[in-house]
Amino acid sequence: MRGPRNLIPALLVLGSVPVFAQSSATLSGVSAGVHIFVPITLTAPTATLQFGDVFPGTASGTVTMSPVTNLRTFTGTGLTTGAINPVSCASLTVGGRRAASFSVGLPSSATLTSTQIGATSSLTVNNFTGATYIGSTWTALASGNGTLPDSVGATIALRVGGTLTVPAATLDGDYNGSFLVTVTYN
Repeated sequence: MRGPRNLIPALLVLGSVPVFAQSSATLSGVSAGVHIFVPITLTAPTATLQFGDVFPGTASGTVTMSPVTNLRTFTGTGLTTGAINPVSCASLTVGGRRAASFSVGLPSSATLTSTQIGATSSLTVNNFTGATYIGSTWTALASGNGTLPDSVGATIALRVGGTLTVPAATLDGDYNGSFLVTVTYN
């Protein structure tokens, strides 16, 4: 009689059949590549944002430095400006990958402070704007964006202006402060 005992040797014989597999494979011509981006740079200002001489009026006023014209305008009853100290927008240089679009980040406001004979006073600068030099013309940044020239070692001049608010009772003195400018590739 044949029973389950006879199947075991047959299964063992089948289970010991060698199986052949490929141990390695080779493919030549696999592509590789990289796109190198030159880091975006922002150099120290060759000129700083200077509103020059200001004489407060009988009411609050403003002094605005335009980065397109590099000229100042003012508003306010009785507020006037002098011509002894220079006026200028901040002038920087953006460098990076040729033909790359970049964005300029400017603060919403900055504070200028002065300490005279123990009294500290502050003024606010806001409405920061920028312009780049394209060809032979200063052009306002559209939505805070600019484009580097299509040349190796691409750089472009950047000017930054803003609006200084001058209250009627502003204390006499030299007011100083700083603000942050950031550039990033789009």
